Amino acid sequence: ILVNEDGNHVAPSRLSNEERKQRISEAWFQYIRKFPTSSNNPVIQHRIVFSMSRELHDKLVEAGINPDRVLQSTMRKAMGKFAERFHPTDSIGYAYGIHHDTDNLHMHVALCPRTARGSYVGCSESCSTTPGNKNQMKYLRSCFEQENKRWVHILGSPQKLDEHLSKR
Repeated sequence: ILVNEDGNHVAPSRLSNEERKQRISEAWFQYIRKFPTSSNNPVIQHRIVFSMSRELHDKLVEAGINPDRVLQSTMRKAMGKFAERFHPTDSIGYAYGIHHDTDNLHMHVALCPRTARGSYVGCSESCSTTPGNKNQMKYLRSCFEQENKRWVHILGSPQKLDEHLSKR
């Protein structure tokens, strides 16, 4: 999505929201088409929402920390752990958008259903012992919650907060 028609590169932040969405969609579908399926209803993405509590949001603002960056960092860490756990020798792709249109800051994540090597990326909530049904969503949720707890711990300790802010 970074390459213009003339071959020059552009930062996504310099594109309009519509242009960004169009480029992401085109790249996404071009990639998905590499993996033919006989399914009448193929998976083209897994949709995930990460949400920040109003309380955590307000504490971050009070401490002078940008909640958008914390949510983005938390999501990236959770997705990284997800990739390490379920696709350790491969990489996953996703696109996201941060939204401020409700009382809670939240982020929509579209997870590509295929890894870089073409393996299926599951997002099951199943507790089945059948191979492939690994309850990925429970694991992803726990990674996100663990990172949120880390932030609550940092914000609850003036010493930890000072340490964190001094590293920035």
